[in-house]
Amino acid sequence: MFPRMGDWLLIVGCGGLGTLCGPALAGLTVTGTGPGPLLTPGWHRGRPAGPRRVLFVCLLSTLTPAILGAAIGAAPELPAFLLLGVVGVVLAVVDAEHHRLPDRITLPAFGIGTALLLGAAAYAAAYGPWLRALAAAAVAAGAFLLLALASPDGLGLGDVKLAGLLGLHLGWLGWGHVLTGLVLGFVVGAVAALVLLVARRATLRTPIAFGPALLAGTLLAVATGPLFAV
Repeated sequence: MFPRMGDWLLIVGCGGLGTLCGPALAGLTVTGTGPGPLLTPGWHRGRPAGPRRVLFVCLLSTLTPAILGAAIGAAPELPAFLLLGVVGVVLAVVDAEHHRLPDRITLPAFGIGTALLLGAAAYAAAYGPWLRALAAAAVAAGAFLLLALASPDGLGLGDVKLAGLLGLHLGWLGWGHVLTGLVLGFVVGAVAALVLLVARRATLRTPIAFGPALLAGTLLAVATGPLFAV
């Protein structure tokens, strides 16, 4: 069904908000990895990020919230998903460059996301989705912790914490979304690794960041809906 005018306004509004946040997010992709202050002077203008970085991050931070706005709609949980979207852009860029998912970004995002979803639950006077979100966060983080312990060279604790953050939001939507998002994350990661191997940009021993694939899988799950009935 073709989106109505109100839907288009919401989508454009979410994308426009992401565009406005883009320069600041580009700055966070630089300052978020170091030991110093997270919000340095001029961070809201994207400093010390270069123009190409700002342009690339602005593109991601425009498309991601627009997709989330289209998928979630004008629902009380939309702010939590928009937050996940912009934080996910920062984490994806940082992990792709440095193979790190900084706690100083992931952990506050989890706390704020939990609070925003609690507010959405209170607004709707229905706490079931929020409790399911907490349970899904614990299950996703626990499953990834087991995988990390079994294969420490493949997954790190940053991936475990990211899985908890993604499980929180996917769990709000349903267990089918949780399974779909995590499975698609592995599929995207496998495809990306295969492309790099074919292009001879990586070997079987080259470490490949898994965070961007997990984030992409989550975005796909939110946009397309669950592929598995749980």
